[in-house]
Amino acid sequence: MYKGLGCLLPLMAPLTASALEFQLMPAWDSKYASEGRNQLAKGGLYSLDAYLAHGDWGVELWHGRGDQTDYRETDATLEYVPSLGKLTPFVSITRLRSDPGRDYDSEVALGGEFLLKPWLIPGIEATYSHQAEGTFVLLSLRTVKALSKTVSINGRLSQGLDYGYTSEAHDGPNHQQLDVTLSWQYAPRLSLFVAGHHSWAGEDVRRDGGGDLSWFGVGLNGYF
Repeated sequence: MYKGLGCLLPLMAPLTASALEFQLMPAWDSKYASEGRNQLAKGGLYSLDAYLAHGDWGVELWHGRGDQTDYRETDATLEYVPSLGKLTPFVSITRLRSDPGRDYDSEVALGGEFLLKPWLIPGIEATYSHQAEGTFVLLSLRTVKALSKTVSINGRLSQGLDYGYTSEAHDGPNHQQLDVTLSWQYAPRLSLFVAGHHSWAGEDVRRDGGGDLSWFGVGLNGYF
């Protein structure tokens, strides 16, 4: 699934509208969980996320590789993210390839976040998959809190709704998920982060034989 506005990347500073900005984030997650489902038979996932932005436009290249399962995935995304005061909408196009098997997919996503309060940011995003001919909708509430000059915490509670994106057998509530990211900025443009996640399986996930999931991740975030 598209890894854009709602992915809780611990940005150290907002991207400016006039400069060319580059962000690089190597990470490891104990599971590769997406849409409330564990995508790997066993083990976790190493990943590298590179993001280049200029003005309202951004290009993202993400690559993930299983640490115990023979799985590789590469996603290339072009996105438009204008800033409209307290509203930050986005629209994106993503091309995905996963191996082994050389499976390809194209996705279109749109959504946004609205800054109600500094500690209360509701969001919505919808992703359409050409391969599945279905849509996945994510409703979220996010909060950001600075614990000190160099330490911050980012939390998000979300509800996923599946309409043929992951399962053709059932439409509607898919899962609920809690994400918490703790970030430590130890240099002006470098930070370390650790993240914890828990997903509660909804009817859609349980019908596919899945259940609740818990996992964690660690990584480095560089901002240039």
